[in-house]
Amino acid sequence: MDELLHQLLSCARKAIKQAGINEESLLGIGVAGSGLVNSREGTMLMSSTIEFLNQVPLRHIFEKMFPAPVMILNLAGAKAVAERTLGAGAMADDMIYVEYGKTGIGAGIISNGKLMHGARHAAGELGHTHMIEEGPACKCGSFGCLEAIAGAAAIQTRIQKAIADGGGSEVLALAGGNPANVSGWMILSAAKAGDKACAAIVEQAANYLGLGLANLVNLFNPSVLVLDQRLKLAGQGLLDQVIKVVKRQALSYSTKNMPILFGKLSEASVLGAGSIALEKHFEIPTLKPPRFMIESLSRLSRRGTQIESPPEGSEAA
Repeated sequence: MDELLHQLLSCARKAIKQAGINEESLLGIGVAGSGLVNSREGTMLMSSTIEFLNQVPLRHIFEKMFPAPVMILNLAGAKAVAERTLGAGAMADDMIYVEYGKTGIGAGIISNGKLMHGARHAAGELGHTHMIEEGPACKCGSFGCLEAIAGAAAIQTRIQKAIADGGGSEVLALAGGNPANVSGWMILSAAKAGDKACAAIVEQAANYLGLGLANLVNLFNPSVLVLDQRLKLAGQGLLDQVIKVVKRQALSYSTKNMPILFGKLSEASVLGAGSIALEKHFEIPTLKPPRFMIESLSRLSRRGTQIESPPEGSEAA
């Protein structure tokens, strides 16, 4: 873990150097991590992709090295903030961003203009919602989860099995002829180019993704859904398929006038983390009530004072 933390800190220093600024002039630092993050305490709680990155106080570590406040949040949340303020979300107060990454599927949920975190900082784990009984095993320990069926790693496994069983696919050309080098992004690109095997796999993945999004629409009633910009590799066909399933499965009242769009930002996680850091810098501190008011309220509370309603038929003076 020490080596990974050293790399993170080195990357931060390199970014500061490339920007041509002094560390002393930093307004803040934003860090987006893959996994569950306690943004309030600045702690990386757990990560399914980096197993040893559990209960790591990233904020404390960064603030020991840099003279600036540090904000930590997860990738889906960071991208949701960026797409809302700078991208396809167009400042919608109720928006859901869907992260489709190499390692999983997540959702950044913005409600009434604020990013949702959840009681234990696990809101938006869309990839671990249950889709089918007796489905493939998921790294979370369950079976039939959305990302185990439709995630980038899942579609990669499917095409590799199809090739091993003798099936042909143009995706091999993108992978230099080696099935082991096939990635989810190559499969999306091959599907757009018309490869039958990849197109069939992507279509099924889009169906399940649409079901997951329909559930989110019914639960949170967003005004806009924004899909990971990388899904655009599969072309308009994937988006059309997702829209069709969402419209069919979600409440018609909730989907009326609700656009479903590809994201616009290729560096959404960086922009989102930076936006959160700036928001923290410019926030107006909560005003503390004056001491006499606190003491007065405290005395009233101890005495159990109640304001009584005037007797029936009389008027208050």
